[in-house]
This record gives sequence, C-alpha cells and structure tokens, in this order.
Amino acid sequence: IIEALNSAIEACVDLITNEWHEKAKIAKDCASAAVFFSVLLALFVWGFILYSIYL
Repeated sequence: IIEALNSAIEACVDLITNEWHEKAKIAKDCASAAVFFSVLLALFVWGFILYSIYL
C-alpha cells in the first residue's frame, strides 16, 4: 500500500514539474522514507510474532 502511495506521489511531482527542484526532491525522498519505514515496521512485527511463538 505504501509503495502505491510512493508511486502516486512521484507521478504527481513529475506531472507538476519536469525540472529538478529541491522541494520535488524532498517530496520524493519523504515518500521513499515512508516505504522504508513501513518495511522496517513489517519486519519488526514479524520478528515480534516469531519471538512470541518460539520463546
């Protein structure tokens, strides 16, 4: 779900401007960070579940 949001943000930024702009870079970086942190959260939850099952 977050990856779809990331793609949507990147597409919107690309639609608004084709030139390099610092704020466009920040928007894309924040969207990428959201994907990264969602993956970390998923790994943490899986780790917690596995820890609860096996210990």
